[in-house]
Amino acid sequence: MPTDTIHILGVGNLGKFVAHSLARDVARPVTLLFHREGLKEQWESEGSRITCITDAVAETTTDFGIEVLSSDTPTNQPEPNPHMNMIKNLVVTTKAYNIVSALSRIHHQLDPSSTILLLHNGMGTISEINTTLFPNPSSRPTLWTGITAAGIHSSRPFTIIRAGRGPLLLGPADPTTTSTQPLPTLIHALTRSPTLAPTVLSAPALQRAQLQKLVVNAVINPLTALSRCKNRHVAEDDTLRRLAGRLIAEEIGPVVRGVLGEQQQRDGDGEFSDEKLLERVLAVARETGGNTSSMLQDVSGGRKTEVGWINGFVVREGERLGMEVGMNQRLVGLVEAQRAGGGWMLGGRRGGEDTGGA
Repeated sequence: MPTDTIHILGVGNLGKFVAHSLARDVARPVTLLFHREGLKEQWESEGSRITCITDAVAETTTDFGIEVLSSDTPTNQPEPNPHMNMIKNLVVTTKAYNIVSALSRIHHQLDPSSTILLLHNGMGTISEINTTLFPNPSSRPTLWTGITAAGIHSSRPFTIIRAGRGPLLLGPADPTTTSTQPLPTLIHALTRSPTLAPTVLSAPALQRAQLQKLVVNAVINPLTALSRCKNRHVAEDDTLRRLAGRLIAEEIGPVVRGVLGEQQQRDGDGEFSDEKLLERVLAVARETGGNTSSMLQDVSGGRKTEVGWINGFVVREGERLGMEVGMNQRLVGLVEAQRAGGGWMLGGRRGGEDTGGA
């Protein structure tokens, strides 16, 4: 297999969009990694292609490589051998809670010359990957992370609709990486895609962007999931708006500032004050007012949520810093209980009742 092949692990909406964009814009082979045989059958039944619809115009990309991953997870980390297909460029778009288990199925195909880009909600996966899969720093691949606000949903298994054009921000996980170092091959390839149009940031700048997004998600996602409402209600409902303010002022804001440290806060130019954070949350709630949050979608579908990597990250970092995080602990427990079918009241609404409107 060519060493310039880009592998995509996680073929949800974002993974399909990244694969389509690379196949459309960049002259590099792209291989989709399927975690079960049924996905390959579905892929073939859909014509072995990805269709992306933007502004009612459909574009189709083909000629993808396909690999179905073994269901057996290696129990150790064998030394790479010359006959093994090594993965040099990997984009991971699985849910945060699946990243380590998904990578564990291919970690024997990764080595220090590999680059991994993680695109997911929440924070905290880097340390888990390093601790669980690559405890020896000398054997670790180069890790990059990214965030996107692109609005993408699907109409068929391999047909996606691009409803928004939010920015894609990328940066190295290693804070010692400097701007004078050449971009990894994978990141350079992504920057050549006008469809993706990523912005490459320094590690500190990306961390600030990640934490800003985390604050938004840590408020809007659980509150909408627990009250079964559209995003706009976080800004419009008095009870939810007051609760959002309390969450930020009493727990999320202090924890985020503690994670950043004083220098990063100064670099952020006041963006991480409680007032600015709440303004941003309410602005996003209004801008995406008719949307159903991903956490509410997961809860409604009985699926596992990423609350453990959003509010759970706030809890873990708060405990590390010796801060109060009781409200976020309760939110994590309530969201998990809601997924299990629990019913209770939040903001005057009973769990399970759809009050979202349009």
